[in-house]
Formats: sequence, C-alpha cells, structure tokens
Amino acid sequence: MFGSSTNFQYIDWWHEEIDQGKGDHAGTLSSVIPELNLNIGLTDNWNLEMALSGGTRWLDFTGDPTSIHHRDGESVNGLGDTRITLRHLVLNESFGPGERMFIGAGLIIPSKNLLAGDPFALGKLDSAHTHFSLSEGVYKTSVELQYFKRTHSSIFYGSVLRWTTPVTQNEYGFISGSQLDISVMAYLQSKSIFKGMPFLTISGLFRTPDYWNGENAPNSGASILQIGVGEIWKVGNNVVSF
Repeated sequence: MFGSSTNFQYIDWWHEEIDQGKGDHAGTLSSVIPELNLNIGLTDNWNLEMALSGGTRWLDFTGDPTSIHHRDGESVNGLGDTRITLRHLVLNESFGPGERMFIGAGLIIPSKNLLAGDPFALGKLDSAHTHFSLSEGVYKTSVELQYFKRTHSSIFYGSVLRWTTPVTQNEYGFISGSQLDISVMAYLQSKSIFKGMPFLTISGLFRTPDYWNGENAPNSGASILQIGVGEIWKVGNNVVSF
C-alpha cells in the first residue's frame, strides 16, 4: 500500500540582540516537507513500513544583511530521514465494535542534509553558520504502540504513542534528544460534513535536550501541545484527509 502526506510549516520568529549594537533578530522560517510511504503486508499479523521524507526550508531575515547568524533567502532542500518500521497486529476486530492494537519498532536513517558544525560554537568564533536543516544527521531507534476502539456509539477513537531515542552522536559531535510523541484522535462516524468524516486530534511532544560535543545545546528540549481538526474522504479505493 502506498501513501503520501505533506507538512506545511510557517514560523514567525524573534530573539533579542546577540551582537552589541546590531539590534534584535526577526524573520520567518517556512517548510514544505512531503513524505512518501510504502506499507508491505508480510503476513496477516506483520507489516513493514518504509517512509522517505524530503522537501525544502527557507529563511526570510529582516535584520542586518551582514549578520553571521542569519542570511535572508538562505534555504536547504533535498532528502530528509528514512524511517523503517516493523509492526505486529496484536488485536484485531475486522467488523463492528471491537479493538485493534499494533506494537512496532523501527530505525531512522539520516540523510546528509544536516548541520555540519555546532552553530553556537561557530557563532562565538564569529563564523557564519545556520541553525536549520532537513535531517538531524543521527541514527535513531523507535518503539510504538497504536490502539483503536470502535464502539456502538458514533465515536471511533484511538491513540498512538512513540518513543524515539538516538543511537550515537554523528561525525560532527551532535546527538539529538530522546522524544516522546503522544496522539489521541476521535472520529465522528455518524456525521458527514462536506461529504467527509470529521475528526479531532490532540498531540503532545516531549523532548529532552540535544548535545553538541557533550555540551547541552541552547534552546533544545521542548514540550509542545497541538490540537487539530480535519476531514477524511473516501475517493474510489483511496482515502484522503485534510
């Protein structure tokens, strides 16, 4: 089974003055990141998913054009990470009310579109640098649990938990933090809006700090909560969501 998705992101950012007398820094960071995935059924209870991401990111900077920290129009494009996940179907009720549960484990393979040096150390040396890329350049492993339940009511709900942790630091001395992703979703089966099935998602991301050459990277580590709504449409033998 083939699938695809695209993530659009727009960040309006700002931080206070770094270089004395040159003012605060502000701008936008935009991303368009498509992902292609292939899901192969190995047996009735095992499947293998391979996902490839890529795309482009670009910076618009409104500050000093001679700044070593940011450059207006700076961009990166190409391949991102490749993710390989093996899943086992533990519970499955094909029709009517019931439960479905997957457990899985995977490997994330980085691309070469990464930061080739510690931007914070380079900044202290007054060397030009960048803070964004398409890959963190680190091999990672992941484990996950997916659980869905269909009831006699109009609500079909589920959740996905995934823990991702780095294997080792890369050749430039960077190692990413570990990350926990939690998503809870609910689908309204009895109501059609714009000829589609509406759904609600609540997602949380919790990440430990990154490190450059054994030192804690500034501004790393995060806790993020997101709430979203969308629609699912069946188009022939395909499913489209927005």
